[in-house]
Amino acid sequence: MIGRSKEFSRLTAAVAAKRGAVITGPAGVGKTTLALSAVEWAERRGMAHRRASATRATQGLPFGAFASLLSPERSDADSSREDLGVLLGRYARAMVEGTRGRPLLIFVDDAHLLDNGSAVLVQQLALTQAATVLATVRAGEVRPDPVLSLWKDGPAERIEIGVLDDETIEELLASALGGPVDAATVLELATRSRGNPMFLRELVNGALETGALIEAGGLWRLQGVLSPTVRLAELVALRLGDLSRSERSALELLALGEPLGPAELAQLADPPAVDALEDKGLITSATQGSRIEIRLAHPVYGDVVRAGISARRERAISRSLADVIEAVGARRQADPLKVATLRLVGGGGSAELLVSGAMAARARHDYSLTERLARAAIEVGAGFEARFMAAETAHLRGRSDQAEQELAALAAQATSDAERARVALLRFDHAFLKGSAGSSIIDDTLALITDPFWRDELANRRLFVTTIVSGPRETM
Repeated sequence: MIGRSKEFSRLTAAVAAKRGAVITGPAGVGKTTLALSAVEWAERRGMAHRRASATRATQGLPFGAFASLLSPERSDADSSREDLGVLLGRYARAMVEGTRGRPLLIFVDDAHLLDNGSAVLVQQLALTQAATVLATVRAGEVRPDPVLSLWKDGPAERIEIGVLDDETIEELLASALGGPVDAATVLELATRSRGNPMFLRELVNGALETGALIEAGGLWRLQGVLSPTVRLAELVALRLGDLSRSERSALELLALGEPLGPAELAQLADPPAVDALEDKGLITSATQGSRIEIRLAHPVYGDVVRAGISARRERAISRSLADVIEAVGARRQADPLKVATLRLVGGGGSAELLVSGAMAARARHDYSLTERLARAAIEVGAGFEARFMAAETAHLRGRSDQAEQELAALAAQATSDAERARVALLRFDHAFLKGSAGSSIIDDTLALITDPFWRDELANRRLFVTTIVSGPRETM
């Protein structure tokens, strides 16, 4: 019940007062878990309970959700209103039989999927106080009128639960993992799950299975990429439902290129399909400054959709997206990096574009992407800047021998004071981290350059390291 104590208190108070409650919220936020906790609470206090789960399969069957709780009865299509009334009365009595005088709690999961007969039965049980009704309803779904009336006109209390905030997620992770969690890991999991407990659980389980989430020194942290588990993919696939070819195509475009503007998306996707996806709650649009941005409704949707795109199709989509974004002018601040990343997959990127993208990725501390873009730029003829970033990321990612070799080659190829000094500074840092003396690197470079700015940079770096290693007296 981490993060749900207030809702649980309201829920148990409603059950204790025999008003009942309808729990609403998005899929995966824990409506069923909260309801079952209340059922256990009620059982400990002497209440009898019945449970029914509505599904799309039972929705087309008269009283389908309660089939396991009721004796078989015929309800022909031409039954009169009186016959239906008799049937409802018989079924209501059947529900309370066997309680031995104990008050009855009826829990209906996914009540928005109830068939009309079952919905009326639940409403009558609540209105006549023959039972206390506890139901869950998914937000945004069409509800049968009798279910809606439970809290609109009837006795039940409506309890809405939402996603978890970052502080609660941190508490929940620490409780589940049995120890504190690195702040960056909490932020990554909170961002990817958007506070949805079901998605959070599956992301953590997947990260534990793949070894992406580890404990080191008493602290849990991510050391690999989060990827959807099979179970999470199946759950999201159920949420995505049956999509037309054009709807899935639009989802794939957003999964690889979000956010996109309406003009960009309109050139590659069928506008009615985009409208349909927004109506279904699978994509969202929002105004950012003077522009409208269209995104997938949840980051996990992107993970699952991308996992289902073949390499061939990913290449074709990426190339098309890059072409369109460049054609409209790549006006957003993040567009250069996006286009460079798309060209990395789809091909056709110039050396200048790939270098610009690598620099943007480095500014975001995404060193994996920085290196991929820099090395792609080298392949199409980029010069010093791309080679420097490639060597730098090899150094930052712990590939010491490779970094040393590439930096030595760069030192020989440098043609300006700035290039020689930048290489020397990185080689000096690299040597220091390896426990080697790098003073000769500084001295050799100072003998080659005259630019006062870079001479000061080299001298200051040596002074700083000497102070750390030997103390202030050695710098005097």
